[in-house]
Amino acid sequence: MKHTNKKSFIVLGLCSALSTATFAAQTPGSINTESGIDLTPLLNITAKNDAATRDEELYTSLTPSLTAELLDGANQYLGTTDLEIGVYSEDENDNFVDFNLGGEANIEFSANSFLQTTIDIEFGHEATLSAEVDGDLTRFITPAVGGFYQYNLSNNISRVRALFNVADKTYTNFEDEAEFLELTTAGLGVEYYYDQDAQTTYIAELTFENSDYKKTNPTGDQDSLTSTAKVGVQFVASELLSGEVRIGLAQKDFANSAKEDFSGFSWNANVDWAPRSYSTFAFTTGFVVNDASGVEDFITESTFGANWSHQWSSVLSSSAALNHTLENYEGIDRVDNTTVLNLGGVYSFATTQPKLDLTFGLELTHVDSELNVLDSDDTLVNIGLDVML
Repeated sequence: MKHTNKKSFIVLGLCSALSTATFAAQTPGSINTESGIDLTPLLNITAKNDAATRDEELYTSLTPSLTAELLDGANQYLGTTDLEIGVYSEDENDNFVDFNLGGEANIEFSANSFLQTTIDIEFGHEATLSAEVDGDLTRFITPAVGGFYQYNLSNNISRVRALFNVADKTYTNFEDEAEFLELTTAGLGVEYYYDQDAQTTYIAELTFENSDYKKTNPTGDQDSLTSTAKVGVQFVASELLSGEVRIGLAQKDFANSAKEDFSGFSWNANVDWAPRSYSTFAFTTGFVVNDASGVEDFITESTFGANWSHQWSSVLSSSAALNHTLENYEGIDRVDNTTVLNLGGVYSFATTQPKLDLTFGLELTHVDSELNVLDSDDTLVNIGLDVML
């Protein structure tokens, strides 16, 4: 499954909705400096037994990270950096060092308008492509900028958001194998929110995203423009039940006339149910159309998910998630069904600084494809330590 990794407005919308929680989450356990910048250092050590791709080879990662937060009146600024060092027990050619640097700003111009923007640059590797070449891992650089500007209308019950995002992906080695996957994406959009009351908000959105591949694939030009128009609602049915539903039409037009364009429904929805303050359930579904990197025209993706999080005590929590993805490759005879079960937990040895958490997880993945060679049942076991100084 060789999908091209790219930022989308779905991801951008989720990030914007969670932005306030993101800033708030950085404060606990931070180191206060005289400059007013709060620093949060974190170290993660994880050991994994990955039976899917490494023949049950043990993989260990060391990830130090640092978050810096500055509050300047109503404005908030956040910077993050992390370094992941991965070491495999058998083949040192699989070892890697990935680096990520990001920033986030929430700037209030007035009581009625503000800007939220994110910038991120990732120096990473790609395991799926690396399996096709010998020796070193395939490496890439992906800078990205995104965000929105919001203006609250004078009636104080409606607001407009202007969305934007730009991302670029460039491979730094094995150019011959990866050159047809390099691309630049750029998107613009607008969202309108209308508050009927404190419990109900209606939404209308219109987005455009352009995918520009740097080199023409031997199977034909992959460049496309995706347009989406949706309407939806955010609701709070009770203290226990809330959610958001958006549904509409999507159009994907290719520059290559030999490729079949897509036109059809698109949706995303999430419902949160909290029968207890310490026990919550989340249900999600969505339908999007994605780029393809081979002879197929495009890939439609339907997703369904359920998640349960439970706080057993002040030091022990657990989570369970079941997700199913249906991918239909238009233009060829291929349909993939992927089901993933995740079970995990966190045990806190200390709830005050320095904080030490033990994490553990189990991931079971079942792939059922019309291409029988892709069928698989994989198990991933991991155990880790999170240290917050």
